[in-house]
Amino acid sequence: MSTCSACRLGGAAVLGLASSLGAAEIGDLTGNWTLAEFSGPTRLRKVFVDTATTTVRTTENSNEFARPGEEIVDAWYPDPVVAASREFAIDAGGGVSGGESGQVLSIRRNRILYAGDDGATTVYSNPGGDILLTSSRDEDQQDQTLCLRRPASLATAELAGDWRLVSLIQPDGMSKTQFEGKLADVYFIGEASLTQGDITINSLGGFSGLFSGTLAASGPLPGDFTVNAGGGPIPFRVNATKNLAVATVDDGDEEEYIVLVRKPAALATSELAGNWRASVLRFPTTLTEILYNVETEGGREIDSSEVAGPNEVLADLYHKEMPELIRLQLQVDGGGSFSALGGGSFTANGDRSVTLSLDGESISLQPNADKTFMVGGKADSDSHELIVLVKTADTVPAGFADGVDLQLVPAGGRTLLSWTSASDLCLEEASGSLSGWSEVLPAAGTDAYPVDPAAGAQARFFRVAERP
Repeated sequence: MSTCSACRLGGAAVLGLASSLGAAEIGDLTGNWTLAEFSGPTRLRKVFVDTATTTVRTTENSNEFARPGEEIVDAWYPDPVVAASREFAIDAGGGVSGGESGQVLSIRRNRILYAGDDGATTVYSNPGGDILLTSSRDEDQQDQTLCLRRPASLATAELAGDWRLVSLIQPDGMSKTQFEGKLADVYFIGEASLTQGDITINSLGGFSGLFSGTLAASGPLPGDFTVNAGGGPIPFRVNATKNLAVATVDDGDEEEYIVLVRKPAALATSELAGNWRASVLRFPTTLTEILYNVETEGGREIDSSEVAGPNEVLADLYHKEMPELIRLQLQVDGGGSFSALGGGSFTANGDRSVTLSLDGESISLQPNADKTFMVGGKADSDSHELIVLVKTADTVPAGFADGVDLQLVPAGGRTLLSWTSASDLCLEEASGSLSGWSEVLPAAGTDAYPVDPAAGAQARFFRVAERP
């Protein structure tokens, strides 16, 4: 349910193993929703000019460096950083209108196939149906989006309790300076930061902890509340069960994405068992510049927050950490363990937080009150990450019928669909309207089918179905 450029499929084919569902199941999503997206560029591009031949070369990314005899003349991001919210509605037939326009096509085990104006995408829902997660990436942009179903009403007193706040701020522009007609310095406008901490809200809306201030249920729509903590007022939107809220802030130089999670009354590791969908959105927080001194002919590397010295010009620049989007399915057992990424575990803590242990690291996550959502952040000297997880089921998929997922095949690409051998199952294909299903025939004696996207095809959908 995101409209970022990663969903603009062009000549790609979307392959889905979908299940036919009745209107009542799609109708479970009926209601008014808030969408909060955080997106940004996936690469930094640079332009070099060969001083001898005047040949211009544009790089694909920042890790392509200047060649002998070249001068850097420009650098830019193909897409901006954006933190934005908007409203939409889903009707009983799955039609989407308002700030989003499209159609819910199918849903199985809270995995939703959604077709919007810019193409098709997969969206994941918690079992309660009031939190949706989707994320996407293309060569220029990556996006992570949360959608919250609005409550029918909200009173300030209903927000009383213990909450966890996670805020990610990313600069949304660069400044460039010149020396004697040459590019001398490039640096972020604004400052990147990751902030995490606890707050306690009383029944009157006062809160303390990481920040102190006041909040009040207010705004044009149910589920709106406004937070005042010393700066300007920040509008939040809360979900129907009133245990998760989001806000987006654009102050001109920085984009901020804020997630506020109500802590559970108690928490045990066994309650984390189930099928989870995770999205990790990483942005670089530093630019490294290579400066050349035209007088001494010496060079040095500096962080872009430092200013170039006298007689220094920019020779090159790069990110030490690249932007990245990681999407995972985690099948968690009763002991909190999962096998993805070589194996890891979740452990419930006495303060009702969760420790994610993975690849020798320990990362703090905060589940919401009904334990179907977790959020956390991670930062080092060169990048920071926003980590979001939505539980789609309390049990892990038992077999192929539950475990298959959508696959995206770029134009000219190829994929292999396979399924559990069974004489009563067949593979069927339909058009983008999900009508007119017909059986496709794999090679005799196999349960696999290679798919080569047809030229110009917009979408192809597949499902495993029972034979008549």
